[in-house]
Amino acid sequence: MNIINALLFQIAVLFLGGKYKVPSVSIIYMAALFFMPFISSYIILPDGYAPDQIRYVDQVNEYRANIFNANLDKSNSVVFSSLILAIIPIPFFNDNISLGLVNVLILCLTYIWIYKNKFFQKNTLTLLIVYPSIIFYASLALKDTLILILMLFFIIGVIKKKFFLALFCLFILALIKFFSAILLIPLLIFFILTSYSNKNFTFFIFYAVWIFGLVFALFFLLEELNSLRLSFYFENYNTDYGFVEISNLYQLIIEVSGALRKFFFSPNIFEVKNMFEFAQSFENIIIFMVLIFYFVRSFKINSRYAFFFLMLLFTFSIAYGLVVFNIGTLCRYKFPIIFTIIAAISMVDSKEFWGYSE
Repeated sequence: MNIINALLFQIAVLFLGGKYKVPSVSIIYMAALFFMPFISSYIILPDGYAPDQIRYVDQVNEYRANIFNANLDKSNSVVFSSLILAIIPIPFFNDNISLGLVNVLILCLTYIWIYKNKFFQKNTLTLLIVYPSIIFYASLALKDTLILILMLFFIIGVIKKKFFLALFCLFILALIKFFSAILLIPLLIFFILTSYSNKNFTFFIFYAVWIFGLVFALFFLLEELNSLRLSFYFENYNTDYGFVEISNLYQLIIEVSGALRKFFFSPNIFEVKNMFEFAQSFENIIIFMVLIFYFVRSFKINSRYAFFFLMLLFTFSIAYGLVVFNIGTLCRYKFPIIFTIIAAISMVDSKEFWGYSE
């Protein structure tokens, strides 16, 4: 039955891609992406990887059986994200492959919509469907593709001054990924400020408050931070043995530097345990080079925006790098963040081309 689902989704993408004059190569490529859920499940996926898939499949099945009287998962994040995924029409829903096909459909429809409205530069739009982690995690029965799309819609709403769209997406994102939603608030504030003020002093105050908030969160809320870190550590290792609390400034600096390294480069070549992780370590290097390219170009075009997005990226990387200990989980968490930053830089750097001024 999943073959029929894939075929119907391919027809939909071929039709919509043709209707909105998407390049033929991109249309054919997107149609081929619907084979990825089968490849990921039967060939790529290491044993025991992403066990959460069954929770999303079960919850979507509950909603499809009786949306008003469904048994709910213990996690609100699973409950709300599964509700959104259950709304997407799929003729036959059987297993994780079915939900992977739904995620691929969401990704392809987003590509077509962004292409139609010319929100991104061509190279950035192409990256959306060739970024390996985006393709792989879209093929799984997880919420990460939905998080990516909500973050992209949010930045489009903010930068294009469609604040209702931005706030709506931020609200939905908060229901399924509260941490990321909170960390995106500075972006909303920054673009509101740019709409009303161009004075350096305004942005000096903005960054001073932001940095103070980071320092306060990292140093003065150490007990809460350590508690959160311990919960992730226990979830990964099923024990608190070996966990090291942050207790002083020196230790905090060491942990923050390690968090940055972990966020951008884990798994590294010396940590890999299988070919899947080896591919991820290679991807880390390529994506880091892509980030350097975008930031170097952005600083040449408009250093104010470039510096802001660099600060935002560091905020995300420190936050997630500090609290997440499972490398696979961190890989899932970071690709929506990295691509969202790249997409935002792309939009801001090309704003005159897309018809809106600074």
